[in-house]
Amino acid sequence: MGAPTVTLNGVVFEFDWEDADTRQRYIDAANAYFQNMDALDKGAGEEQTPEEEIPYLRKACANTRTMLDAVFGEGAGEKVFQGKDNFRIAREAVDRLYDSIEEQARSVSDWVMLNAGRYAPPEA
Repeated sequence: MGAPTVTLNGVVFEFDWEDADTRQRYIDAANAYFQNMDALDKGAGEEQTPEEEIPYLRKACANTRTMLDAVFGEGAGEKVFQGKDNFRIAREAVDRLYDSIEEQARSVSDWVMLNAGRYAPPEA
């Protein structure tokens, strides 16, 4: 059985939440991503015209590309975005990564529950 994968806009990446290096890359990249998005949101203001939203969309996509490159390696973001600045792709990529983590965490939790007694020392 191979490592778990995640598909982002049709591109398949190995993404194993149980691998310490993968987890660390994701945590570091996600922290930077959310800090950058918070700063971007604060600078955006409440009301924007559709034209005023365009720079925000481009920066959000660039931020997501940077996160994907940090998690999966240089060029991963470009593969996912395919040369576009599409906010839907950005949102879905972030959501899908989170969903994958949740699914893998549930799998580990289920394994622990099924095997808890198996590895426990015998009672005296």
